Amino acid sequence: EVLDGKERLLHRAPLTLAEKYASVKCDLAVPRRRKRGWLALLEQAGFDRTKKTVWVLEGLLYYLAPSVVQDVLIGTFSVSAPGSRLVASVVNHSSLTRATKRGATGAKASWASWSDEPERDFLKTGWCT
Repeated sequence: EVLDGKERLLHRAPLTLAEKYASVKCDLAVPRRRKRGWLALLEQAGFDRTKKTVWVLEGLLYYLAPSVVQDVLIGTFSVSAPGSRLVASVVNHSSLTRATKRGATGAKASWASWSDEPERDFLKTGWCT
């Protein structure tokens, strides 16, 4: 639903900062190396590893299991041309604990990962801050 809305908005607006925009709907829990993993789907949609890429992961990572976050971060770095960038939002452990306390409801109640030191954690996956 959210992605469909973004797609509609992006198709109405001209691209001025990029040659191309591509997105895919997928289950990020399927490892990128699998035939139907997110990387294969992106490549089928026209992703080009030789072009600089801006990865926008805002409002996403904290909903994913830590192993999936690692796969996404390592995977995006491993297929990115020099000069590519990644933008992401993370929550710290205190925020996750408050959001997922017993009886919590709403979207925050499903947060699954956190980072108290995102700069360090992103460096471990190849991304520099």
